[in-house]
Amino acid sequence: MGKAAVFVAERVWSPNRKIVRKRDGNTTLIFNPSSKPEVLSWVLSFGDEVRLIKPKQLVKDMKEKLKKMDDVYSGLMKEGEHSKLLFEKRSKKF
Repeated sequence: MGKAAVFVAERVWSPNRKIVRKRDGNTTLIFNPSSKPEVLSWVLSFGDEVRLIKPKQLVKDMKEKLKKMDDVYSGLMKEGEHSKLLFEKRSKKF
């Protein structure tokens, strides 16, 4: 079981959550989220270890968010110096 699956299994996400462990080693978490932005951020925090599968609208929202992120990072990488300046500005806040 991967890190994401262990984390998902240890936490109660909502009173109606259901965890399904599959024979292939995958784990499916089923629950009714209370906040769409929170779910998207949470799923993104696992990187490529997880995949959002339902509801279709939330999957569509995730794809749009990933596309925007790709556009941002593709643009920054091309400009080189701007990515360095952005990093320096953000690091001062911490």
